[in-house]
Amino acid sequence: MPIPLSIAPHVDCLDTDLLGIPAYGATYVVRGTDGVALVEVGTSLCVPPILAGLEALGVDPAAVTHILCTHVHLDHAGAAGHLLAHLPNACVVIHSRDHRHLAEPSKLVASVQEAVGPLFAHYGSVRPVAPERLRPAETLSLDLGGGVRLEAVPTPGHSRDHVAYFLPHAGLLCTGDAAGVSVLGHTLQRPVTAPPAFDPAAMARSVETMRALAPAGLCFTHFGLHPDPPAVFDRLAATLRQWDEWVRDRGLEAAGRSVYEANLPPPGVEPAEVWRYIAEMNRRGFLQAYAEGSGR
Repeated sequence: MPIPLSIAPHVDCLDTDLLGIPAYGATYVVRGTDGVALVEVGTSLCVPPILAGLEALGVDPAAVTHILCTHVHLDHAGAAGHLLAHLPNACVVIHSRDHRHLAEPSKLVASVQEAVGPLFAHYGSVRPVAPERLRPAETLSLDLGGGVRLEAVPTPGHSRDHVAYFLPHAGLLCTGDAAGVSVLGHTLQRPVTAPPAFDPAAMARSVETMRALAPAGLCFTHFGLHPDPPAVFDRLAATLRQWDEWVRDRGLEAAGRSVYEANLPPPGVEPAEVWRYIAEMNRRGFLQAYAEGSGR
């Protein structure tokens, strides 16, 4: 089991082994004097490593007061209902438009199955969340005590409901998918364009929203702490512009093939089949956005 990594005072990173890929999915444990928050929780298959990580950190499950999810996709929020069975004092914080999907998840599960295709077996199951344990994310200002706070940063683009979380005490921004992924030791960086609601223009605006916070570091769900936010924002903005140019100059299908290739890791990185499915999912979401006119 991976050892929790301390990334700032009161903030630790857990590797959840998301999709069976090491260093691909993170849960951030934020500890104040009055409570503990988990930021991002992955799929239901991530529950054992999260609970083991809390034990390794010496965190009593009863001390966890909040589960913060950036959006409702199952690789970010799928474990929430399962974790509540182990965290008796926790509530789930997610955009209010998603409350109905976690309270009654059948439509959510069907949508995810359609979006991820053959990857669906890696997404586990979803347990409903009681409505009284749901809180809106978009207006969150959470004081965990001891100077530790989390502030909501609405960041649509990857999805309409996306909310990042800023930790002023450490200058850290938990980006979810708003800043894309930064994996394989931050050598593979690209936007996340999964269907059904990728909006490149909204994502570009959210990049500038995040830039304006001047964070000292970015806590990627996929994966880990990046110490140079301006470089990430510059690269992400440039990639979105480049992909937009590909559509104009090469046509949509050729641009989609280039997006697919941009999502692939170097040869030899395993599990190769899962990486190919991820690349294809992002290709389809990219094509859908431009076909429906949400491209810039």
